[in-house]
Amino acid sequence: MAYKSLWTFFKFSWTRKLFFKALYEILPRLNGQGDWQFMNYGYSPSKEEALEMKKPEKRSLQQYPMQMYHYLACCSDLKNLNILEVGSGRGGGANYIAKNFNPKLITGLDFSSAAIKLAKSMFSETNLKYQEGNAMNLNFDSNYFDVVINVESCHAYANQSKFLSEVARVLKPGGKLLLVDFRKNHLWPEFEKSIHDLPFEIKEEDISKNVLNALIDESAEKKKEIDKKIPKFLRKSFYEFAGLEGTELFQHIESGTSKYKRFICTRLKD
Repeated sequence: MAYKSLWTFFKFSWTRKLFFKALYEILPRLNGQGDWQFMNYGYSPSKEEALEMKKPEKRSLQQYPMQMYHYLACCSDLKNLNILEVGSGRGGGANYIAKNFNPKLITGLDFSSAAIKLAKSMFSETNLKYQEGNAMNLNFDSNYFDVVINVESCHAYANQSKFLSEVARVLKPGGKLLLVDFRKNHLWPEFEKSIHDLPFEIKEEDISKNVLNALIDESAEKKKEIDKKIPKFLRKSFYEFAGLEGTELFQHIESGTSKYKRFICTRLKD
């Protein structure tokens, strides 16, 4: 019921914007610990993909969300490039890319002042910076970035078409948009039309199974962490937000009524 109510609530752009603005301002204040650096559902790679990433000696609760960034970043050579992450959240993804993929500079952009403040306090790589901003009005020159990254974020935007247009504007010709996100199936066509209307060469992939496997493997540990760190009256909402097994969000991905997709979009030359 909570999941259905959320989707009804999100039918209106102003209510969606209000809800997520409040949520993302509150989250860093509820849990400011550095051990929670990512805010995505995670990615469990195929056996072939797993060879590309050396697993850490000690497995952590952040492993699958970290892998979401790793395998998305592997879709393009990022070395010495100017990169923008729109919706950088707690900053862990941009920091991971800065440390492991050697970009010239990665800028993490988020509308939450609390999230930006937290990210700046946790991460200080020399090729990394964070700033507050609006995904639908990117305050950068045209043809400025080589790569734009968006991880599990744009479903919450009040105007997704405007966001995509802004991405196309700030990308250099030949630059790439690397995007992963989820939606109910009936919502995908509108998003896909918006992206196909722009000057992009598009590669689209359904990664629902990879995400579902990550959710299953981390469900018990996530619940333990939520129970330990989140006030009792908020826990059920956080279970849903985290996609724990048995929640409606989890069931929608499991049943196939919602899909999680990865897009690699290359900006066509003028």
